[in-house]
Amino acid sequence: MPAEAPSFSAIREKLQNHFSKRACLWQLKVTDVFLQNDHDIICIAGTGMGKTLAFWSPLALNDTGILIVVTPLNQLGEQSISFLKKAGIQSISISAETASMANFRGIEDSHYCAIITSPEQLMKPSGEFEKLLLLHIRSENLVTIHVSTDHPNIKIGVCKIKYSLASYADLAFLIPTGMKIDDPPPLKFLVFFDSIQDGISAAKYLRVRLPPDLRDKVKWFNSDMTTEFKEAEVTNLVAGDTWGLCTTEAFGMGMDVPDVTLVIQWQASCKLSALWQQFGRAARDHALEGTALLFAEKEYFDDVREDKCKRQERKNKATSAPDNQPAAKHRVINCSTAVGIAHPEEGDGAQATSSGSVENTPIVTDAQLRELMRPASTLERASRQKKEKELDQAMDLLINANYRGVGCRRKIFNIQFDNGSADSSHLICDTSDAEGCSHCGPIIPKVCCDIHHPLAFSSFDPIIVPQPPRLPIRSRLAKYTMGPQEFKLCEALEDWRDQKTVEIYGHPHLINLGPTVVMGDSVLDRIVDCAHFQKIKITDNLHKETHWSVNDNLAREVIAIIHRIIPISLYTTAPLKQCPLEALPLTVNAPNSGLAQHSAHIPSNGPPAGVKKVQKCSTCGQAGHNKRGRICPMHPSWISSAAEKENPRRLV
Repeated sequence: MPAEAPSFSAIREKLQNHFSKRACLWQLKVTDVFLQNDHDIICIAGTGMGKTLAFWSPLALNDTGILIVVTPLNQLGEQSISFLKKAGIQSISISAETASMANFRGIEDSHYCAIITSPEQLMKPSGEFEKLLLLHIRSENLVTIHVSTDHPNIKIGVCKIKYSLASYADLAFLIPTGMKIDDPPPLKFLVFFDSIQDGISAAKYLRVRLPPDLRDKVKWFNSDMTTEFKEAEVTNLVAGDTWGLCTTEAFGMGMDVPDVTLVIQWQASCKLSALWQQFGRAARDHALEGTALLFAEKEYFDDVREDKCKRQERKNKATSAPDNQPAAKHRVINCSTAVGIAHPEEGDGAQATSSGSVENTPIVTDAQLRELMRPASTLERASRQKKEKELDQAMDLLINANYRGVGCRRKIFNIQFDNGSADSSHLICDTSDAEGCSHCGPIIPKVCCDIHHPLAFSSFDPIIVPQPPRLPIRSRLAKYTMGPQEFKLCEALEDWRDQKTVEIYGHPHLINLGPTVVMGDSVLDRIVDCAHFQKIKITDNLHKETHWSVNDNLAREVIAIIHRIIPISLYTTAPLKQCPLEALPLTVNAPNSGLAQHSAHIPSNGPPAGVKKVQKCSTCGQAGHNKRGRICPMHPSWISSAAEKENPRRLV
C-alpha cells in the first residue's frame, strides 16, 4: 500500500482510466478507506448504485494486493471475471468445477489479483481457505458509508392474488391474450418464486399462452441449471431473445441486466430486505422507469381479515349456547386483537376510498412505524415455533399500508433501511452542476406507488381468465392385492421417469429434486391400479384416469410399457351387446285358411325356433294336456267312478 493515500481527484482519474466509469464521492470514500488499510468498512447502497465498482477500486491503485470476494452466486463470479478482464486485472472464480490444485497453486504464486468464491467453498473442509483468519469487526475500528437505497425510477405496487395459487392465472397479464407472432414483445420481466417447482410450473403456464413458435421466449431459471445454460440465458435476456424468466434467488444480487422493466415477487413469504433486493433488478438503467409488484395472498389483507372477523362474529351469535353447555371445539378469531385494522367508524367521517384505503385514518409517524417494524424478541419468536408461519411484520405493513395510516408503500422501505440518515453529498460529488451529481443525487419519483398513483397500475390488474373445463370423472376401483405383474410395472415406470427426467431436465435435476417433475408418485400408483383393472387402453383413457398433464408422445410410451407387462385381455376388447330376439309368428292351431299364408315362415322339420310346442292328448285329441292328466275326460278315474256311483264326482 502507498505511504500516503492519493487525493480523491487522483483516485477518480485512475478509476476512470481502468473501468471507464466516473466514480461518485461515496465510492471514492470507500476506496480511500481501503487504501489506508487500518479500518473495517461497511458500505450500504442501493442495487445498481455501483457497490461492485467500490470494492474493485483498490485493484486499480495497487496491483500487488489480493482481493477476496465472497458471493453466493457463481454467475456473479463469471460476470466479475469478464468485468476485470476488460480493465486488465487478472482474476479467478473458485467453484466446485474450478477448485483444482493447479488453480490454488496459481493463487499462491500471485498470478491473480482478485479471487471470487462462494460461502460453501470458503467453509468447506480442505477447501484451501483454512489459513484465512476469522473476521473480527470492532465498532471502534469501523467506518460505515451509507447512501440511500431508494430507487426513484421504480414504482411500487401490491396486488391481491385473485385466483388459486397453483393456477398462476394472476400472472396471465404478462402475455396478452391471443398474442400472435408478429405482435410486439411484452415488457421484459422477472418473476421471483420461493421454490424451483413453482417457477417451472408458472413458466409452463405462461408458455401455453404464447404461440408454439414463441414459447421458448419464456423460461425458468434456477440453481439446478448448468452454468453454461445460465450464462447463455443471461446473454439472451440482455439481447432480448428471451422475454422473461420465472426464477428464484439464483437470479439475484449483482446480475447486471439494465433494461428489465417489470419485477414480480410471487407470494409474501420473504423478508422485506430480500424483497427490496429482488425489486432492485428492475430498471438498473436509471434512464428507464421500472415497476415492482408484490403478489400477496388475499388472507394477508386487512379488508379480508375484517370480513372474516365479521363472519366469525355472526357465526358466534347464531351458535351461542348457554353457559352450562360445552364450548364448541373450533378455533375462534379474536377480532379485536387479530390485526390493527382501521375501521371506517373510527374517526370523524372516515370513508373507504375506491383504492381500498380509508380516508381520515390517523397518520402513523416515522417513530411509530419504526416501532411497528421492530423484529419480535427471541422469547416471542420461540413462543411461535409450534404455530403456523407468520407474516413478517414489515411485509404486513407494506401490504396494508393503505389501511394502517402509512399512506405510502415507499415509506416502508425508507424507514426499514434508514434512508433518512443516509449521506447526501451529491452537491460536492459534482460541483460543475448546480443540482449536483445526477447519479447519486436524490430524485423525486414521477410515480411513487399504487396508493398515490393507482391509475399507473391499472394495466397490471389480473385479467378475467375463463374457467378450465371440468376434469373427466375417474373410474372407481375396487381394492385388490398387488401381484408380480403390478410390481414389475411399478419398477418399469420408475425407471422410465428417471430416464425422461435426465433427458428433459438434466442429471442434476434428478439428483437434487427427483423425477416427480415428469411423473408424480400418485400418478404412478394410479396407473398401476388402472392397469390391473384393464382401464388404460389408449391415451384418452390415461388422461381420464390419472388427470396427468402430459403430451401424447410420453403418454404413448407409458401405454406401451403397460401393455408389455400387463397385456389387454382379448375378452374385454369387444364387449358383448344385448340385442332383443326377433319375434316370429305362432302358427300352431291356426285355422286352415291361414296355414298357407304362414307356411313360408315355418320350417318343414318342426315349429319355429323359440316357440314352445303345444301338448296334445293322444286319447281324446284335445290340446293342453296328455293322456296321463286327470283333466282328460278319457282318464281311467272318470270311467271307474261312473261305474261305481250313480252321481260320479270329478277328481282333482
